[in-house]
Formats: sequence, C-alpha cells, structure tokens
Amino acid sequence: MHVEDKWDPIKEFPHLFPVKKPLLLPLLRYPLNHMQHHIKVMPRSTWQPKKTWELHKFKHHVTEKVNQELKTGRLVPSQSINGVFLFTKPKANKVEPRFLMLREP
Repeated sequence: MHVEDKWDPIKEFPHLFPVKKPLLLPLLRYPLNHMQHHIKVMPRSTWQPKKTWELHKFKHHVTEKVNQELKTGRLVPSQSINGVFLFTKPKANKVEPRFLMLREP
C-alpha cells in the first residue's frame, strides 16, 4: 500500500520558507518590557538553598583548589548566569573535603 501526502506546507505558507536566509535581525518591538521577567517574592518568605555549604569548614581547601585549577586553565572566571557552582561536602572521614559541582542550565 502506498500513501501519498498531497499537502505541501511550503506552497501553502511561502512567507515562512524564504528562498534565501535572512541576514538582518528583525526590528525592535516597543515597548521593550515584553521580555522582562520578574520574580514576585511573597512577604515574609525565606530562601531555602538546595545544598548546604561547608565553605567555613573547608575554606583553605577550596582556596587551594580554585587557585590550582585557575593555574591549569581548567577553571575560568565567569559572570555568566550559567556558570558551574563548586561546593564541598565532607568525605566519610569528616576531615577531607569532597569537591562537587552543581551544573544547571
């Protein structure tokens, strides 16, 4: 059995399928507040972090690790909101730090 599809979206909507790729950006749409997202914080709300930080306990270890990784080039300072968060948790012996990374897009 052979099924034929007679509907052609390119012929029906030619304005959506240009022959040449556009090289210019579309004009800005005013007012520019259509892409501004605000988080409305409820009164008397508190911040509940996902992770517990052990920086006070392992501050020296974290400083050494960051400096070492900066020298090797594996760690790069960034102002991006998509940066990787480095934090520590104690290992089973409760003395040595375990370095962990939180990567969220």
